[in-house]
Amino acid sequence: MKKLIVLIAILSAPVMADELASCDQLGGTAERIMKHRQDNGSMSQIMALVNQHAPSLSGLVLAAYKEPLFSTYAYKQTAIAEFRNDVELACYEGRK
Repeated sequence: MKKLIVLIAILSAPVMADELASCDQLGGTAERIMKHRQDNGSMSQIMALVNQHAPSLSGLVLAAYKEPLFSTYAYKQTAIAEFRNDVELACYEGRK
């Protein structure tokens, strides 16, 4: 799964430059997407928002929803943090 996240972030990095000014902002967006996922939120709801405001990020929604939904708070927080860090890492590496 991490390879998919890296690939999505690298391929969409040039497009995202206009939509998101930095890897930190991209990481924040990834965090909110994964939080929605870990709260068992509707994929269609978050996909509609992303498609309306930043269609190039739809791959992040797909990647988040391929990750497992955890039942305990600690595991949810870990999944959210790891997803954000993976996306930020891919973003920074893609800008080298």
